[in-house]
Amino acid sequence: MSGLASVAVFALGGVYGVPAATSSPDYTAQTTTGALVPAHAPTTTSTTTTTAPAPAPTAAAAVLASTPPPAPAAPTLPSYGHATAWGCTAALAYLQAYAAPGFALDCPGYAEGHEAMTCIHGSPQYPDACVNGPEIAISDACPQAYMNESANSWLLTGQTATEQAKFGVVYGSIDPFGACP
Repeated sequence: MSGLASVAVFALGGVYGVPAATSSPDYTAQTTTGALVPAHAPTTTSTTTTTAPAPAPTAAAAVLASTPPPAPAAPTLPSYGHATAWGCTAALAYLQAYAAPGFALDCPGYAEGHEAMTCIHGSPQYPDACVNGPEIAISDACPQAYMNESANSWLLTGQTATEQAKFGVVYGSIDPFGACP
């Protein structure tokens, strides 16, 4: 349909914006100051961009570029039983410092549906658990969860006297810090 409309427009004498043809041989008198665009030709513009080559790096710039950024400061380790930081980084730092020795630490880890778990193979409550050895798994790395598991590691291995000697306190029950909020 649009093809027929175009033919009809040309047959009637031109297209809007395009001057009609004349028979005058004086073509300079017909020249307009603005540029005319054919009615059906696509309008295009071209842009030429010239960029200067990048300057060669200087020796000083090369030295600065290779200097690594400073390492972030290590988090401050809270005292035993007074952690407040969330996340696996805080949990693992706390457990490495305060859990009983010999436990594999896993964060985030599978804690059998709990926030966290301290597991020793062959325990009366879970005789088939932790077949690969003692493990502390943290699923929800809130301070209560990882502080509980640190305390549980001393209790489950029968080393509460060592806990008392090292830290000046004994948490003589399972999960003494409660649950994650």
